Amino acid sequence: MALSHSLARAADSLRPLVLLLLRVVVGAAFVHAGIDKFSDLAKVTKGFEELKIPMASVLGPFVATVETAGGAALILGLWGRFAALMLSGVMVVALATAHKTQLADALKTWVTPVTIVAFAFLLDLLVIIAFGPGRFSVDHVRSSRRSSPPPPPPAR
Repeated sequence: MALSHSLARAADSLRPLVLLLLRVVVGAAFVHAGIDKFSDLAKVTKGFEELKIPMASVLGPFVATVETAGGAALILGLWGRFAALMLSGVMVVALATAHKTQLADALKTWVTPVTIVAFAFLLDLLVIIAFGPGRFSVDHVRSSRRSSPPPPPPAR
């Protein structure tokens, strides 16, 4: 019992660092993907049209913006849960469209869909939604400033 308690305490103490690393790696991947989409929006729009995504000319720039801004927000831990939620939506649509065949094949053969990058990112984002961005984040700094008691009034 003492060993499992010690292990749990050690793991808990690593949570802020693990969340930071997760946010930075996933956020950087989304920033890169968003910038890549911005570099050739015509190609993105054509790809969305081929996937039968409605309003492709509007959603291409929208997804590029969500990925770039959401990724940057994740890196900073700024509006972390909201950014993760928005990016999760992008991943759900990606799984339902661009990765539909891969996902169906994985589920038919009982192969874990984690081999699909969008699915792995979705799981990462769900961790951030569940646990928040962690102690090493702008959100934490902002919430700790709001929750700290006001200074005492000056003595008379």
